[in-house]
Amino acid sequence: MGTDATPFNRRRFVALSGTGLAATVVGTQVRPHPAQAAFSSDPFQLGSATGDPTTDSVVLWTRLAPNPTAADAGMSGQPSEIAVGWRLARSYEDVRDDVNTLYSGTVTARSEHHWSVHVDVKTASGGGPLEPGTQYWYVFHLPGTSYRTWIGSTRTAPEESADVQVNFAVISCQSAATNSSTNNGTSYWHGYTHLQNNPVDFMVHLGDYIYREGHLNTVPPRTCTTLSDYRQRWGWYLSRDAIQRCRRSYPTYSVIDDHEVANDFNGAEVPDKYGTGSAGDQALNEVNFGLQAYWENMPVRAAAPSAPAGSDKLRLLIEQTVRWGRNLALVIWDCRQDRTDPDSAGPTMLGSAQLSRTITTIQNSSSTWTVLGTTSPLTTYYAAIDSDGRPVPAGRANWNAYPVEREQITGALRARLDRDDGFNPVVISGDVHCPFASKVVQPTDPSSRTFVATEFCGPSMSSYSGVNWTSRYQANPAIFAWMGLRNDTSGRSPQPQPLKGYLRCAATGSTFYSNYLVTHQTNVGSGAVTSQWRSRTAVGTIGAVPY
Repeated sequence: MGTDATPFNRRRFVALSGTGLAATVVGTQVRPHPAQAAFSSDPFQLGSATGDPTTDSVVLWTRLAPNPTAADAGMSGQPSEIAVGWRLARSYEDVRDDVNTLYSGTVTARSEHHWSVHVDVKTASGGGPLEPGTQYWYVFHLPGTSYRTWIGSTRTAPEESADVQVNFAVISCQSAATNSSTNNGTSYWHGYTHLQNNPVDFMVHLGDYIYREGHLNTVPPRTCTTLSDYRQRWGWYLSRDAIQRCRRSYPTYSVIDDHEVANDFNGAEVPDKYGTGSAGDQALNEVNFGLQAYWENMPVRAAAPSAPAGSDKLRLLIEQTVRWGRNLALVIWDCRQDRTDPDSAGPTMLGSAQLSRTITTIQNSSSTWTVLGTTSPLTTYYAAIDSDGRPVPAGRANWNAYPVEREQITGALRARLDRDDGFNPVVISGDVHCPFASKVVQPTDPSSRTFVATEFCGPSMSSYSGVNWTSRYQANPAIFAWMGLRNDTSGRSPQPQPLKGYLRCAATGSTFYSNYLVTHQTNVGSGAVTSQWRSRTAVGTIGAVPY
């Protein structure tokens, strides 16, 4: 199953992933006679999820794991192929049996995919097209047994001409534990608890779904270096009730950032930058194992990661553009797999092909709101002002370190604004663990008044940081709303900490709404989530007005 730490070469990839990747992703085929497994406990401990909805389909996901936090997930001794049944219906009552089910079928969970299944309802065997803008209910079950998942709900995107309000949650950076003695370092996800009781049309996750880095308070109690480690870490994260409730209730659009793979990794430079020795092997393993485990645990439409011809490095195609009715076009960037070092020749975050698609969308979008989803803020972002009055860079992981590519994007935004009063750009982002709202300037000069978009940077769900946030606020005049700092009383950080939680957005034909729902109590099990700052942005304007 590829659990060792040796290089992840093409022969090992084929052995791990098998030859039936497309069949597993879309659920269109089942190999002859998958075995009937015998479980002594519920194999659906990780629940279910849906993702990547379109106007006529959605992806259903589950994974068999009787003991998700064990190194083998409780699957030792089970057949390498196990039949899993699924049903989808128009109501909660109808999905409970096959009599009134709209669609149903059987898909094979395979050991090489850690017994995960991805069912694209439209193309799956037993499936078919769905209606736009419609809520559906679904369930997975193990044929011949009483084991089944909780009934979940999902929805399809409305027709592109539909003038409907869209409501969505923006989430990022959800470290599950810190290296602290307080409560074994557990970081609680009160934002998910709030979200499960306050419905949205869908969730957008902008990366750092898990953290590969580890310590005595994580499962496993070390930094992930093998495929088994990554899989076990995912099992630990997805075992929590609050995240399971949200995953089975709302579809997700998602993208990786760095911590699902390795901190600050630049995908385009792996493994070449690290050489052909053990460092290069380990960097290649991190990318391949991280992407494989991500795909196995997320409800994405993309095929399983695969290596292009002549390469040992896997690739997962997850960047996408979403249309949700007339009022929202959402471009979700992959800022990691084609990324190069800022000091390289022609540094890039997106790569030329993704950048070209982004600029084309900016030039041609007909939606009321065109929203760019980026793992790192597009806002000019500095750490402090030095004694000579000059801005101090805030590291090398943000868009300031890629000024040429950033200027191509902001230049395209400015050009569209100059020729079209009906163009309304918004940026949503994460990564920096500090919620703020800002005006994106075209150049990287923070004192510029040439604004090209309104940005809403969401809070981390739970992740801590030790930087001086007060200095950062002072260094970035384009930030017009800062969601506050609280002294940390848990003993985990010497610095005051930004509030944590999630960002809630709504888009209508006239207004873009934002609501920062946050807490300062992620170190305790029953923290309160409240609205810290709500705003509205009217069409034809840049900025936001509190309400």
